[in-house]
Amino acid sequence: MRKLDEDVLARIAKLGLKPRPAILFLGRNAVFWCLAGLSVLLGAASFAVVLFAAIDYTQTGGRGLDEMPFDDAAMALPVIWGICSLVFAVSAWLGVSRTGRGYRYRPLLVIALAIAISIGLGTILYGFDAGRKLHTFVAANFPAYQSYTAIPYNEWSRPDLGFLGGEALSIDGSSLSLKAFDGTLWSVDMAGAEISTDGTPVEEGDVAIRGTRTGPNSFKAVSIAPFD
Repeated sequence: MRKLDEDVLARIAKLGLKPRPAILFLGRNAVFWCLAGLSVLLGAASFAVVLFAAIDYTQTGGRGLDEMPFDDAAMALPVIWGICSLVFAVSAWLGVSRTGRGYRYRPLLVIALAIAISIGLGTILYGFDAGRKLHTFVAANFPAYQSYTAIPYNEWSRPDLGFLGGEALSIDGSSLSLKAFDGTLWSVDMAGAEISTDGTPVEEGDVAIRGTRTGPNSFKAVSIAPFD
């Protein structure tokens, strides 16, 4: 026996080291594979919410993303879910890398594969309305999430109840031409209205108007404020 072998065996005997049961290694691998799978599922749920938000946003009032200010679009599309999808993809790689043979896989390949699987599963989950349900659940339980991701188009599409919102197109004297969120054109009487926009309503872009409906497409404004 070589001197090195004798030294190693003596060291093991001195420290009282014993082989660990194989079941421990199998259990450890199983835990990390489960964590990787859970990360992919959470990434899929995140993508389902992103997909729901994107489709819901473009269908709200018939407006497209290119028709809205960037800050409104960023609020409507919960960026946090996109970030979560990436975080969960990285978490999947961390889980795989700690399995018995996980070190052999390239990180970028594992992350790309996790993202691809999450997108596929997320699309399926969206088809089962999981994106909307998760978005609604989180919004109902976390007010801060609701305030930063929900844009109240519907609330400002009720002219009969005194709420009218949309894009301010032009001003002629005290008359404001407004394109509502559903695409219809309105003539808004601004005479005597309280205007709290930084510039003119046209410079503001999207505005929220309180007042009274006076005709099929006419409205008397009491107040005009930025829409957010």
